[in-house]
Amino acid sequence: MAERKKLPKERSGTTYEIKIPRPGHRNGDLEMWVTINLFPDTGRPGEIFIKSDRSGSMASGALDAVAMSLSIAWQYGVPFEQSMSKFVNMRFEPEGMTGNPDFPIVTSPLDYIARLALARHGLRDNMPEIAPPPTTTLPIAESPLADIAPSTPPAVQSSHPEIQESTKKKTNNG
Repeated sequence: MAERKKLPKERSGTTYEIKIPRPGHRNGDLEMWVTINLFPDTGRPGEIFIKSDRSGSMASGALDAVAMSLSIAWQYGVPFEQSMSKFVNMRFEPEGMTGNPDFPIVTSPLDYIARLALARHGLRDNMPEIAPPPTTTLPIAESPLADIAPSTPPAVQSSHPEIQESTKKKTNNG
């Protein structure tokens, strides 16, 4: 069984302030502070803290959980680059332009954090490109349901007399 290697009481690390602008969004821009503390003997990341300006929100809690999981994983010997690279191109809101020339476009807060952490503490070259958005619709001819898709929508069925009368008129006049 792997043994956990904790960081000393006094740690060396860096805090990064990052922001994802969301003009016109009801909650405004997302600001986060990411602290990465290093093992003194290797200089490798040993823990990460992610604090959001949305204290108490579900997103803030989820980011805390990700940070805690990563920190424990690194202390048990899970490689930093492999664990952080799993978050590159993870896509969820907020996403978009950052105003940071090193990371001008991100696909999520975790994508931003992973790219920043990998660039500063791991992969410095060959950073993965931003993946294009996934295709969410298929033309009906290519859909796996194309053979069973009805050509016309089914008639509306209702037990209410006014709706039945309205449906009859539309069907007979149409």
